[in-house]
Amino acid sequence: MSRRRFAVVVVCWLLAIVLCSTDLGALVGFMTGVAVSMYGAALGLALQQAASLAGIALTWSEAGAVLLWSTAGALAIGTLLTAARGLVRLRQGDEAAALSAWAGTISFAAAPAALWLSLEALQRAWP
Repeated sequence: MSRRRFAVVVVCWLLAIVLCSTDLGALVGFMTGVAVSMYGAALGLALQQAASLAGIALTWSEAGAVLLWSTAGALAIGTLLTAARGLVRLRQGDEAAALSAWAGTISFAAAPAALWLSLEALQRAWP
């Protein structure tokens, strides 16, 4: 990836984050809420069934907390791994591969931030 493409990725993510924090972001927040509820409902039910098979009584709030923290942990690990891969590539002298990995790092960090801001915009816009 060239420096120019990397700059375009950074600018696009910045614009997306700014737009998600506006009233337009409320629409994105609504769709995010629907997607998260579908993700959470299916996985939460599977988690509750697995826990009941093991003899553990798990409430919806506990299942939601487990899903939230595991998703956040997976995103954090993905962010750190792609950043480390970029650093390794830079040390090997491959700047294009390093920039490509760092573009992935920015995406790993910016996508949840944009979704969070859009949910906040939805809360502000809700009557």
